Amino acid sequence: MSRTVNVGRRKVLGVAGAGVLGASALVMGSAAPASAATAETWLDSLTGSGDEASVFQAAIDALGPNGGVIRVPAGTYYIGTTLALGSNVCLVGAGITATVLRDHANLGNNKMMTAIGSSGTRLRNIAIRDLTIRNGTAGVGTPTIGRDALRVEYVDGITLERVRVTEIQGLYGVSYVGSTGIVIRDCEFYRCAHTMVAVLIENDGVTVSGSTFDTVTNTVTTNTYTFMTGAELNNTGSFFVRNLLIENNVFLNNPRWEGVDCHGGENIVIRNNVIKNCKVGVALQHAHGYLADQSQEVLRNVLVADNIIEQGNGDNGQAGISVVGNVQRLSENIRIIGNNITGFTGQDACPGSITLYCVQHVWIEQNQVWDHGVYGVCFWHSVFGATIRSNYFFGANSTAAANATSAAIGVTNGGTFGVLVEDNTVDATAVNKTVNYFLRAFNQYESWQIRNNRILNVKQTNPYYNSSLLPVERTAIPTASLVQRYGDLVYNTSGSAGWVATAPKRGYGSLDTTTVVVKATIASGSDQMAIVAGGASDFRAVPPGMNITVAGAGPSGGLLSARVLEWNAPGTVTLDVSASTSVTAANVKYQGLTLAAV
Repeated sequence: MSRTVNVGRRKVLGVAGAGVLGASALVMGSAAPASAATAETWLDSLTGSGDEASVFQAAIDALGPNGGVIRVPAGTYYIGTTLALGSNVCLVGAGITATVLRDHANLGNNKMMTAIGSSGTRLRNIAIRDLTIRNGTAGVGTPTIGRDALRVEYVDGITLERVRVTEIQGLYGVSYVGSTGIVIRDCEFYRCAHTMVAVLIENDGVTVSGSTFDTVTNTVTTNTYTFMTGAELNNTGSFFVRNLLIENNVFLNNPRWEGVDCHGGENIVIRNNVIKNCKVGVALQHAHGYLADQSQEVLRNVLVADNIIEQGNGDNGQAGISVVGNVQRLSENIRIIGNNITGFTGQDACPGSITLYCVQHVWIEQNQVWDHGVYGVCFWHSVFGATIRSNYFFGANSTAAANATSAAIGVTNGGTFGVLVEDNTVDATAVNKTVNYFLRAFNQYESWQIRNNRILNVKQTNPYYNSSLLPVERTAIPTASLVQRYGDLVYNTSGSAGWVATAPKRGYGSLDTTTVVVKATIASGSDQMAIVAGGASDFRAVPPGMNITVAGAGPSGGLLSARVLEWNAPGTVTLDVSASTSVTAANVKYQGLTLAAV
């Protein structure tokens, strides 16, 4: 039998909190209305033999709408019918491994638990703590649809804390739809057949912290996930995920696919995690065809910071961090900062430890890239407005280094404009890991700024593959007492600066200060300059970081001296100052090279 008592209001289910990134979503608020006491039920009649689902469900139902706490003693208990959780219910075991709920033969190919509301009648404030959930045996073959641990739909405030989800034979360990205030804290996910956690359509306010995700067993299905966001049906929902925080977790052993995968979404932070032995460490992907309004299928405002991402064994190694948008709808405002990425070989079509495809406004800064594939950073296609700053590239793995076109930074296709590459260091840790080039290009890139990089131990005398396609000039250092403020110092094998690449041929850092390459329109009081006509090139030759003058736009119709802060599609740039005078189709000139004494 079970016994129930009423206890004081101090026995609430959770602690009120704010949503991720300032979201208004709930994060496990108080368990019951303030006027109600909270019931506690001890399931001390459990025997640990046979199908005891009815005991659990009866206790849940008896709590009524005000809910309460159901305490499960240590032991292993078998569930033969899916348990349906209601509002304000907290299911608590005796410890993460002490209390085990697992599948009985009667359960068949069904879920262990559900918390299912609807868009019109939502559930609220549900928690599961201090126990293990097991459903089947995770195998290497195709997962058994339905044999999941927990399905959550339309719940405001649901917490998993110190819960172990293991041996999940189904498609998902835990999945969420249409919910807010989702918390996964200090949990363990171990051995699941396909996807450990799936945050599916229309979830807002998700925090995943202090948890371990270890071993996806499937070796047959390609798209297996340790953690993913996205959708499961076409043409449903109005958005993917919003306000997602993933921090201080460990993701291990998914050599078939990805450690963390976000298929669209907004306001996403992935920081301070350890990700090892996954084919792709962090995948930021565009998902197409899942929302009813496909214009809302966006991936934007993402921070990936201070993670340790290491390749392991198996067929992994495609990319440490991959950002993939869509040619019709670019991923945007992506920041990849302070990560330590080691050992990705760069297989398939993404030959880089960090790979960019169809992205605008992206910052890659202060990362350490070790033993990368053919490229450390790969501009795969269509990247607009990128900053590659203060990164360290410690050489390719020995196989990739042997590739004749290996480079710290590679550009494999066209359509990449407005890129600033500055203050990076290339220095291989061993001779057999030395890359051939600092930067490899295939097309004309006059809108690139390349300056202040320190290039040591590259194999080729000219560290720029197809340098004629890049905005660089090869120039000897004037004297030993001068350094170049803008451009790259390229070091010879003795460690001395051998020569300088100035950048670009026309523009900021160039010896040429007279060529008018663009014409622009800007209104008085505005910092938004539109490019209306090109000379030798167009707006693509005005990248971030460039110092320019605009004829007639300054005070009293004089020159406006400005610095380009950001490139904005299509054909406008943001300046660091506003115009004093309106001009139309005015000449734009670049400011030139400066040498400074040491």
